[in-house]
Amino acid sequence: MKQVGSYRMALATRYWQAARLVIQHQIRPVEHLEPVGYLLAMCSEIALKAFLSEKGMSDDQLAKRLGHDLTKCLRQAIDKGLQLGEREAECILNMRDAHMNHFNRYGMPSINGKLKLGAVLLTDEVQSLECTAILIDRISEKPNVLRDRHQHPAPLSWPMPPAIEQPITLHNLDQINQRIRERLKVVELVNSRHP
Repeated sequence: MKQVGSYRMALATRYWQAARLVIQHQIRPVEHLEPVGYLLAMCSEIALKAFLSEKGMSDDQLAKRLGHDLTKCLRQAIDKGLQLGEREAECILNMRDAHMNHFNRYGMPSINGKLKLGAVLLTDEVQSLECTAILIDRISEKPNVLRDRHQHPAPLSWPMPPAIEQPITLHNLDQINQRIRERLKVVELVNSRHP
């Protein structure tokens, strides 16, 4: 990878490592739901943008055309040749809504000083950790990128990604995205019943 892609992959890996440490040290599952969601969504966004910078997209193009939209980033990456399985693609797309509406950063929104409680579409944090690790492996094409911990003598004991049986296509991605939109409609319905 060129300098910018290599730096961004290192940054994505640091976000992943931070999420792994938080999950590993939680007293109970989803104890740190929002910070973990933020770390893994940022990991995905930065890794995808590292791939796209390697394919010739400038920072200006990444910002203006894609922003922080994980769907746009993933779609562009697959269009430019990223090989990824359906499970990983769905996991990344499923993180989009909480990433875009800033739930992971600020939590539930408020109206007139009162929290607007309701449902949020989320991805299982352990599954997200696995899927983002696979994303890093696929983009870096070097297993040591994720597994060699900077300035630590022992490498991280993390499984290698499974072989891709059928790489996802843009058509498959659209189908997954449609399923996620259906889930979001359910979330909106739940929220409309609890103002």
